[in-house]
This record gives sequence, structure tokens and C-alpha cells, in this order.
Amino acid sequence: NVGSVLLVFWQNLRVLVLAMVLGLFTFGVVGVFPLLATMAVAGYLLGLLSNNGISVLPLVTGMILPHGIIEIPAAILATASVLRTGAILASPMPGKTIGEVWLAALADWARLMLGVVVPLLLVAACVEVWVTPQIALLVFGN
Repeated sequence: NVGSVLLVFWQNLRVLVLAMVLGLFTFGVVGVFPLLATMAVAGYLLGLLSNNGISVLPLVTGMILPHGIIEIPAAILATASVLRTGAILASPMPGKTIGEVWLAALADWARLMLGVVVPLLLVAACVEVWVTPQIALLVFGN
């Protein structure tokens, strides 16, 4: 149902907004951690399964790839924007106050989030809730 889509969408959006908040106080460095942690956990679990003789290809194609092909680039774009914002805040701009630079960097991040990342996350949430389970059933059988 639509409620499930909104829950998945809100979780993904909340993590990316948290990354921006963390990045503002650390010049973008800590803003990378949510993406790195997600990729590390996924890689660890897939490696663990593979080391125990379980084929990870059906798992990846059936449960991660359908929505991940949309969601992962959106997360990478949002994280790159956090890093860019941190780099802008760390570099002096002649003739501008830190508040003006901060506001412009935040506006650039918000423009990317609203124009690109949020629509991608919404599409990825729809695919994750409505399409991925169907593909997983096809891959893993009944």
C-alpha cells in the first residue's frame, strides 16, 4: 500500500538529511558516514554469505538491484552534495561572510535534493515496495 512506500521513502530521506546535518558541523566529513555504513553492512553480509557457500547473485539480483539501481545513485548524489557543501564552507570566499556562503551552499544542497534526489528516492521506494518483492519471488521461487 501507499503507507509502506511512504515509510521506506521517509527512512531514506531522513538518513540523507541527517547526513547533511552532520556534514554541516564537520565540513562534510561525517556526512559521508551514513552512506559508507550502509555499503559496509551490505558488503559484509554479502561477503559472509559468500564465504559460507551461499550464492549471493540471486540475492543481489532479486532483493537489492531492482530498487538499488535507483536508490544508490540518489544516495551518492546527496552524499557528494554534502561533501561539496563542506568544501565550500572550508574554503574562504573573498567578499562574502560565512553566513552568506553557508546559506548559498545550503540552497545548492536543497536544490539538488528537491530536484533530483527526492524524486529518485520516491521512485526507488515505489519499486522497493511494489516491484522488488515480485522479482524476489520470481528469483527464489515460491
